[in-house]
Amino acid sequence: MSRPMKISTRDFDRAIGYLIRNHDRSISLEELADSTGLAKVSLNRLFKSYCRLTPMQWMWNYRVHLAKAVITHKPELELRHVASVCGFSNQAHFSKRFAAHTGIRPAAFRAEVRSTRTNKRKPANHDAKQLLSQRQLNRIKKHALLSYQTQNRAKEK
Repeated sequence: MSRPMKISTRDFDRAIGYLIRNHDRSISLEELADSTGLAKVSLNRLFKSYCRLTPMQWMWNYRVHLAKAVITHKPELELRHVASVCGFSNQAHFSKRFAAHTGIRPAAFRAEVRSTRTNKRKPANHDAKQLLSQRQLNRIKKHALLSYQTQNRAKEK
């Protein structure tokens, strides 16, 4: 009889890294398992033991959290662009996931962000359709991940 494979924090970090690097496209559980070298069952157990979510639940929650960060950083961005940048297939799908996760529609969240901004001046470039640069997106992703991890740790306590 073979011994069960030991799953480590490194496996979890590798899976999370893959999900974050590929947040903007559709990822299957099989693809994620192949990228980490783990079986799908082991990958599910790994996520359940570390964060009480399946890998796909973690991904959807991360995308919503990232969307909140993008909207907070750049509320003038059209919601369809936010959806695209954060890996949602379309704006309707984005709105449904966002509302289910946060209890508020993305447009209402953006309105709250706009109303609470202390600096009400318009951005230097008034083109609301301008997408985020890769540098801006990377900075927002880093902030969103840290915030998401902090939020998850607080829920576990």
